[in-house]
Amino acid sequence: MRAQAAGARSVSQGISPGFGDDYVPEKEGQSIDVTGLPPGRYVLVHRANPDRTLRERSYANNAASVLIRLRGTEVAVLARCPDSGTCGT
Repeated sequence: MRAQAAGARSVSQGISPGFGDDYVPEKEGQSIDVTGLPPGRYVLVHRANPDRTLRERSYANNAASVLIRLRGTEVAVLARCPDSGTCGT
Protein backbone atom coordinates (compact mmCIF):
# COMPACT_ATOMS: atom_id res chain seq x y z
CA MET A 1 0.00 0.00 0.00
CA ARG A 2 1.30 3.45 -0.87
CA ALA A 3 0.62 6.17 1.68
CA GLN A 4 -1.14 9.33 0.50
CA ALA A 5 -1.19 12.81 2.00
CA ALA A 6 -4.34 13.97 3.74
CA GLY A 7 -6.85 15.33 1.23
CA ALA A 8 -5.48 13.22 -1.64
CA ARG A 9 -7.89 12.53 -4.49
CA SER A 10 -6.88 8.89 -4.82
CA VAL A 11 -5.33 6.06 -2.88
CA SER A 12 -3.44 3.19 -4.47
CA GLN A 13 -3.28 -0.08 -2.59
CA GLY A 14 -2.87 -3.75 -3.34
CA ILE A 15 -0.47 -6.63 -3.21
CA SER A 16 2.29 -7.56 -5.59
CA PRO A 17 1.63 -10.17 -8.30
CA GLY A 18 2.20 -13.67 -7.01
CA PHE A 19 1.43 -12.78 -3.40
CA GLY A 20 -1.79 -13.10 -1.43
CA ASP A 21 -3.41 -12.94 1.96
CA ASP A 22 -4.22 -16.25 3.63
CA TYR A 23 -7.13 -16.46 6.04
CA VAL A 24 -8.28 -19.18 8.40
CA PRO A 25 -11.23 -20.92 6.64
CA GLU A 26 -13.53 -20.32 9.60
CA LYS A 27 -14.80 -16.89 8.62
CA GLU A 28 -18.38 -16.33 7.53
CA GLY A 29 -18.92 -17.23 3.89
CA GLN A 30 -15.87 -19.48 3.62
CA SER A 31 -17.72 -22.76 3.83
CA ILE A 32 -20.12 -24.44 1.43
CA ASP A 33 -22.93 -26.72 2.52
CA VAL A 34 -22.87 -29.77 0.25
CA THR A 35 -25.60 -31.62 2.14
CA GLY A 36 -27.85 -33.40 -0.32
CA LEU A 37 -25.52 -33.09 -3.32
CA PRO A 38 -25.09 -36.36 -5.18
CA PRO A 39 -21.64 -37.92 -5.37
CA GLY A 40 -19.59 -36.70 -8.30
CA ARG A 41 -17.10 -34.17 -9.60
CA TYR A 42 -17.71 -30.46 -9.09
CA VAL A 43 -15.87 -27.29 -10.05
CA LEU A 44 -15.81 -24.49 -7.48
CA VAL A 45 -15.09 -21.11 -9.05
CA HIS A 46 -13.99 -17.88 -7.36
CA ARG A 47 -14.26 -14.66 -9.33
CA ALA A 48 -12.83 -11.31 -8.27
CA ASN A 49 -14.41 -8.10 -9.54
CA PRO A 50 -17.00 -10.01 -11.65
CA ASP A 51 -18.95 -6.88 -12.58
CA ARG A 52 -15.74 -5.02 -13.43
CA THR A 53 -16.66 -2.34 -10.92
CA LEU A 54 -12.96 -1.76 -10.30
CA ARG A 55 -11.01 -0.67 -13.34
CA GLU A 56 -8.06 -2.94 -14.05
CA ARG A 57 -5.36 -3.05 -16.67
CA SER A 58 -6.37 -6.66 -17.38
CA TYR A 59 -9.29 -8.78 -16.20
CA ALA A 60 -7.64 -11.99 -17.42
CA ASN A 61 -6.58 -13.22 -13.96
CA ASN A 62 -9.84 -12.62 -12.09
CA ALA A 63 -10.95 -16.25 -11.81
CA ALA A 64 -9.58 -19.31 -10.05
CA SER A 65 -11.13 -22.73 -9.57
CA VAL A 66 -10.70 -26.12 -8.01
CA LEU A 67 -11.98 -29.51 -9.20
CA ILE A 68 -13.30 -31.65 -6.34
CA ARG A 69 -14.89 -35.07 -5.97
CA LEU A 70 -17.67 -35.69 -3.45
CA ARG A 71 -18.14 -39.26 -2.25
CA GLY A 72 -20.26 -39.64 0.87
CA THR A 73 -18.64 -37.45 3.51
CA GLU A 74 -15.31 -37.44 1.67
CA VAL A 75 -14.19 -34.41 -0.33
CA ALA A 76 -11.09 -34.86 -2.48
CA VAL A 77 -9.29 -32.08 -4.36
CA LEU A 78 -8.48 -33.40 -7.84
CA ALA A 79 -6.99 -30.27 -9.40
CA ARG A 80 -6.26 -26.65 -8.56
CA CYS A 81 -6.44 -24.03 -11.33
CA PRO A 82 -5.33 -20.66 -9.90
CA ASP A 83 -5.53 -18.94 -13.30
CA SER A 84 -8.73 -20.44 -14.73
CA GLY A 85 -12.42 -20.54 -13.94
CA THR A 86 -12.85 -23.82 -15.82
CA CYS A 87 -10.73 -26.32 -13.88
CA GLY A 88 -11.11 -29.84 -15.28
CA THR A 89 -13.88 -28.98 -17.74
